[in-house]
Amino acid sequence: MMRLGLFGGSFNPPHLGHLAAAQFFFEAMRLDQLLVIPAKQAPLKPTLYGAADADRLELCHLTFPYSVSDIELRREGISYTIDTLRELQSSPGAQCFLLIGTDQLKQLRRWHCWQELLERCTVCALQRSEEALCTDLPVQLLRGFKPMEISSTEIRSGIAKGEDMSPWLTPAAWTFIREKGLYAA
Repeated sequence: MMRLGLFGGSFNPPHLGHLAAAQFFFEAMRLDQLLVIPAKQAPLKPTLYGAADADRLELCHLTFPYSVSDIELRREGISYTIDTLRELQSSPGAQCFLLIGTDQLKQLRRWHCWQELLERCTVCALQRSEEALCTDLPVQLLRGFKPMEISSTEIRSGIAKGEDMSPWLTPAAWTFIREKGLYAA
């Protein structure tokens, strides 16, 4: 059975920290395929601003050496992970693994249909710090990841101030952002 990893997020913009997390996940879980999925609107985050859906999708293609899907961008409304899993699993043959950060693990019980989500896939929580994690949820903790100290919010802010944010982005993504004038003040 194919081992399919799912890595969703706002990716506004996707940066080298996201890429490092994806690579760590791919190797740690011995995945056959990794699907990067930009969200249309994450339910537990404020409304996205900055880059249009098509631009975030293209930035994902320019950042990740994995498959990128517009499955959530094609749907209207809030991007619920369970809807994505249901759609992807409508044709059997893959064992699904979902990558989340420990920040999301702490609020997993707030996710839409979280119990069904745990039945449909193995949730893999990327431990980003040495903090002790206590959870009674059946998740796979991925230890040993060394995160980059950067966020998409900081990148957007830096670009708006005219700062060089190229050290945090792939060269292709940085070129695309500059050519399109994304995140500029």
